Amino acid sequence: MDSVERTLDSWELTTEPIRPGAPDLAYMTAQIKKRFAKPRVLILGMTPELVDMALQLGAARVVVMELRAVGLAAYKELVEGAFESINGDWRVYQRSCDQAFDVILGHGSFIFLSFPSDWLATLAVVRKYLVPGGILSMRHFHVPPVEYPFPPNYKRLLEEFEARASGADETRRAQEFITTVTSLRCSAILGATQPDGVVDQVELDRLMAWAKQDLEQKYGHEKVWQRMRDEFDYPTAAGYGSVRPLAAPRLDQVIPVLEAGGLAIEDVTPIGDQPLPGCFVFVTGTFKAQ
Repeated sequence: MDSVERTLDSWELTTEPIRPGAPDLAYMTAQIKKRFAKPRVLILGMTPELVDMALQLGAARVVVMELRAVGLAAYKELVEGAFESINGDWRVYQRSCDQAFDVILGHGSFIFLSFPSDWLATLAVVRKYLVPGGILSMRHFHVPPVEYPFPPNYKRLLEEFEARASGADETRRAQEFITTVTSLRCSAILGATQPDGVVDQVELDRLMAWAKQDLEQKYGHEKVWQRMRDEFDYPTAAGYGSVRPLAAPRLDQVIPVLEAGGLAIEDVTPIGDQPLPGCFVFVTGTFKAQ
């Protein structure tokens, strides 16, 4: 299976909360519509649902900036409609984007950036891409403000899956399983996040390997698991441009960094309750004049 096919297969085997769901899209839509009629939109990271949303809003321009060429190539197959793409590093200034956008969107984008250094570097660049009054609206993935031991939450998620899937046909059971495994992957990231907000890569690999072995023992006979095994094997290399998560800091760590990057925060809204309430929060704001 080549990289494009593997990327598409991985996306198909992923659901909310990693992929944008209806509440996420409704939030972003509302933030845009109350400010702009035909916005020019920049999306940080190739997220098909966000591209579709922007196009459906009648955006005057939609541009995706994505470092991974394979991601651009793969996800373009999932979008109906014309949009532009830039195969580039968010931290590197693109002169063609200077004051070219009304809206910048991201859905978990900063989880792949070192915290706080690359967050600040990216904010310093992308603020230049917005016109005065333009907004940055992003969903962030956080360690929730409660104690989060991985094993009991792993057990809880599997018990909830078995309750939902009891008596279900094969198709529904498979979909419920995919949704559960998506939350389990998020849980492992949270379980590996250190007090400073940085994801411990060794601990993440340990938790993922433990979960994979347990799921293999429990569900190895099921077709859907046989397709999903590889979702628990992150690429070895960590760093910007990898799909390995690097940071999931608490919200009280994130807000000061966003403000230090010049963002005047106008709205903070938690959305969703998986794997725990408070893990996913939207932050929207405008940049202060330099």
